[in-house]
Amino acid sequence: EINSFSFAGDVGTSPVISHDNEYIAVIADVQFGQVSRGVHIYSRSGQLLRFIPDGSGRVFADVSWNPDGSLMMSSALDGLYILPDPLASEPQLLFKTSGYTMHDMTFSPDGKRLAYISTADRQIYSYDEGATEPRQITFSNAPYGVVNGFDWSPDSKFLVLVYFERDLGCTGSWLIFVDSKATAARLPSNLEEVKNESS
Repeated sequence: EINSFSFAGDVGTSPVISHDNEYIAVIADVQFGQVSRGVHIYSRSGQLLRFIPDGSGRVFADVSWNPDGSLMMSSALDGLYILPDPLASEPQLLFKTSGYTMHDMTFSPDGKRLAYISTADRQIYSYDEGATEPRQITFSNAPYGVVNGFDWSPDSKFLVLVYFERDLGCTGSWLIFVDSKATAARLPSNLEEVKNESS
């Protein structure tokens, strides 16, 4: 059972819970009444277990748990960090970013890919297991335009995303297959299209 708890301070991100239900990570800017912004890691009973402060050249912007128990933390100023052991290890910089922030960081269910939206172009990128840098999944000159949100399929093979289509001035949905160059398949946007496709 996860207990309810509270603390005084401004929360910078939605809290995320580890896959074993033991830990909660959140970016906040007050600890024990003192201004000290950074990543807070709590037990599920509400005990603060660790605080990783922002530092020189490092301002945390998003957090995401890997199914293997490690914690990913993006910084608005310099790149992507990992905590292999969230309670003991020091943050390790995996790769640098240049002038953009990573947000909506979401691991694939198999833990092999970390997808995120870049503030530079509102497109999806994926940092794959064993890679040295991220790869771009969606492109702003493609039909799906500016990405507003996404989620992984249970088998980790594709993303479903919501986008803003500039030409039509409306939103729509696409499936993006992350391992294929035949990347996009548009989803029906209304009930009539669903009836036509099923007939």
